[in-house]
Amino acid sequence: MFKKKTFKLVHILLVFGFIITSILISVFIIKYYSLSKKISKTINQHESIYRFIVAYHFMCKTNSNNVLTFKTCVANDSECKKGKIITAGTTKISCTSKSVSAENIVDYFVMHFNESGYVNYYKNDAKVSENLKLCCLVKNANPSMGQTYFYGDNKYNTIKITTNIGDKFSKDIYLNNIIEWPGKNFK
Repeated sequence: MFKKKTFKLVHILLVFGFIITSILISVFIIKYYSLSKKISKTINQHESIYRFIVAYHFMCKTNSNNVLTFKTCVANDSECKKGKIITAGTTKISCTSKSVSAENIVDYFVMHFNESGYVNYYKNDAKVSENLKLCCLVKNANPSMGQTYFYGDNKYNTIKITTNIGDKFSKDIYLNNIIEWPGKNFK
């Protein structure tokens, strides 16, 4: 009788151990896949942002009479409430305008990307502030995971784009691009 109880107990423990091991492996695989997907999407988004800015630079460099079009304040976000943009919807800026300087234009790029559906793919990882939920911000610093920071420098005539793509071990990995952009306008 003792042997039968021991056998049942060992059998139950083995089944229980197998179930726990299966659950742990499944959780690890799901987390690993989910993180890989976030990294991939963040890299693609950074490349898309870079290509967009380079295209706008090319438009103004080749013909200073061109006009740049930005989505602004569609969702009545905080930038609109601060008064940087007067009319909601679409803003058009001539390549010869003073607003096209590196320092000023980054505000328009940030609003455009935030209003165009660009997101922080890491935003749901924990309780995060509203700023962390945004894709893009204007700052000369290293961004939080999943975010892209823009910095316009009129002194060096550049726009710096920095994105924190993270890695599978939750470490910060940064992608950086610097685009030549005039400090005044494209005249």
